[in-house]
Amino acid sequence: MSRKKKTTVMTPAGGFPRVSQKHLANDIKHENQNESYKTINLFVSMPFHASFDSLYENGIYIVRDYIKDYNLNINRADKDSWHDEGLEKNILKQIDQSDILIADISYYSDSLVANVNVMHEIGYAIGRSIPVILIGRQGGHKIPTNLAGRLFVKYDEENQNYLSFSVELSRRIRDTINNNKLPRIKPEFSVEGFFGRRSVHLDRLIRKASRRVFILTTNLTYTLNHLTESIKEVIENNKNNPDFKVEILTMDPESSVANERAVQLGKTPRIYRDELRESLERMIEHFEKNNKIEIMTYTNFPTQMTFIIDNLVVLAVVSMSQLSRESVHFLIEGPGAEPFLRHFSAIKTNRTLKST
Repeated sequence: MSRKKKTTVMTPAGGFPRVSQKHLANDIKHENQNESYKTINLFVSMPFHASFDSLYENGIYIVRDYIKDYNLNINRADKDSWHDEGLEKNILKQIDQSDILIADISYYSDSLVANVNVMHEIGYAIGRSIPVILIGRQGGHKIPTNLAGRLFVKYDEENQNYLSFSVELSRRIRDTINNNKLPRIKPEFSVEGFFGRRSVHLDRLIRKASRRVFILTTNLTYTLNHLTESIKEVIENNKNNPDFKVEILTMDPESSVANERAVQLGKTPRIYRDELRESLERMIEHFEKNNKIEIMTYTNFPTQMTFIIDNLVVLAVVSMSQLSRESVHFLIEGPGAEPFLRHFSAIKTNRTLKST
């Protein structure tokens, strides 16, 4: 994902006027006195090149000194530790988590157009209703027609004079906050939806696990037929990993709740119990000599079917009349896994141990 910078720049005659930094900082501080202190996340979109470091550090990052009553969390993709791990995906995730995008639309190379990646990120932010503040080199930019009218701040790169730019950028950030342009709802973790369990490709996710595979289900038929080999493979891959474990919680075929679930699905209790019993016994046969896996049964309906794979959660919507494996599934990443781990632990605490 290469980003290059044009080496020939233009500067205004006489440059920017010299202004007292102390005076300007005090002026900004006066505007800040009545706002409550909170974190504002800003993501900076600009070409990846060392020549932009001075602008970022001395022109953009320094606005933290002018807006004291907010905790400005300013990020630039190539300055973060994760920037080599799925770069585009991580950049878009950073934008999703940001309150404001600051984007440099200075000419890209010799093409007299802005960096294509920056333009892509601007479009993504606008589509996500995230406010965008455009910046650009004095004489080295052109605002695209579809972005005309948006907040814009120029900087003087040739003379490395970023003082006036920093103060004006601070004002623009302040205006954006004061005018209530920030989205009111910010996601704390990402969720993806799928129709049916096969669409999630649980087998692939399980094979990559390095910490845990927890399965909470009513019926082991799907796990037996489609996930057994991937479970065996991940156990083998982690045979020397003392922290890795597989735990499976499934419905006790002899429990009263098995009768209730059979009625919900339009099956006779006897046939449904036989199905539960057969899939459970066959799973035990596959893993009875493996101390990395524990297979247990529960007697209370758990209200949700989940697959917890490291810090990923696949949640199946439980229906009164449909097998959960055929229903909608949601894949949840990050901190969203914690409530499901607690739920799994609660079911396990009250379970009836069947076999291991």
